[in-house]
Amino acid sequence: MAGLDVYFQALDECAGVAANAAKVLIPADILPDKTPPPSKVTDADVFGKYDNSQNLAADIDTIWRDHITGELGEARAKLGGVERALDKVQANIRAADQP
Repeated sequence: MAGLDVYFQALDECAGVAANAAKVLIPADILPDKTPPPSKVTDADVFGKYDNSQNLAADIDTIWRDHITGELGEARAKLGGVERALDKVQANIRAADQP
């Protein structure tokens, strides 16, 4: 299996990159179960003194809570799946190479 060692290293590195990307790009503390309640997340004052600033802030919180965090959670899960799949590929190759 000496010739396959390079490929195993590449698979290990790819799996590591996927795992790291999941942790760095999509921190667990921003996922839905960790997100603060939407009642006062976005401060309406950041939009100035417009009549609908409070509604805009509430809409942003709703979009964050209902859509963005869900998408980020799915992306994190898929990156975790990539890591597990690459580990399984390695295990399958090693098992197939056994005499």
